[in-house]
Amino acid sequence: MKKILFITACLALVLTSCTRDNATPPPPGPTFTLDSQTFMLLAAQGITEYKTPTPYPISGINYLRSTISVTGLLGFSKSGTVSFDLYHREGTSVAGTYTIYDADSTPGFQDFLAPLERGCMGWTSVGVIINLANNAYASSNNPLGTVTIIVNTPTNYTVQYTGNFREYDTNFNIVRTVPASVNVTAPVDIH
Repeated sequence: MKKILFITACLALVLTSCTRDNATPPPPGPTFTLDSQTFMLLAAQGITEYKTPTPYPISGINYLRSTISVTGLLGFSKSGTVSFDLYHREGTSVAGTYTIYDADSTPGFQDFLAPLERGCMGWTSVGVIINLANNAYASSNNPLGTVTIIVNTPTNYTVQYTGNFREYDTNFNIVRTVPASVNVTAPVDIH
């Protein structure tokens, strides 16, 4: 009888611990949408910043350049990335709101950027979705509007963008707009 009670107690303990583990799933990560598909940020590589080591002189003013990318997964079938090519005056933080240069309607990035403290190069900012099963991808660039970077701590950023990227054909004609909505806060991997 003692043996049955002992086994029953052990079984109850095991079932209770399993129930506790399954009853509180880990919280979902931050998400963003690209082309009406929702992607969950990767825990270790959700936001990445690539900084250039030296400033770029543009119209006699030195600008620092950072590319900030947000990457996520849609289940195990797709990967999505939005990336913004940012320029900010030397001596200023990457934090701020960037007007995106529209290469289709504004003449000259240098003329666009010169009066601004910060700006985003639209043509080299991209939205990409990769189908992981067959490596097919859809790529868009040249977004419209503004993108905001908030530096919460040196290792944690918020990236905010709502607008449209554009998909082009081989003759650089706009095929369609690709909606994106990003408002994520996560650790940032800085290079």
